[in-house]
Amino acid sequence: MEHFLDSISVVGATDLEDGTMDVCAEVAARYDSPARELTVTLDSFLRSPDATRHKHRVHADWLPERQVVREAVPPDEASEMARDIARSWRKKIIELIPSRQFR
Repeated sequence: MEHFLDSISVVGATDLEDGTMDVCAEVAARYDSPARELTVTLDSFLRSPDATRHKHRVHADWLPERQVVREAVPPDEASEMARDIARSWRKKIIELIPSRQFR
């Protein structure tokens, strides 16, 4: 299987009782040439903006669960389809970010 897209994007921020957290969208795409199938794994999580704590992920109730999308697609269209799926996922996560304010 060919791995050709793997990204974590900070798409926003949200305030929690413990402070501000980055809202992240994660995309990993693989293409199986013999099967002509694109597999895109989509995830979302919160993490501290402090780079030393990036490995610690937090899941919020308002974020969607991890998803796997599989599409039959010719090799010359796989990369563009993966980018379209990733763009759509990031947009979805952005739309779900609540605007909370703690006093």
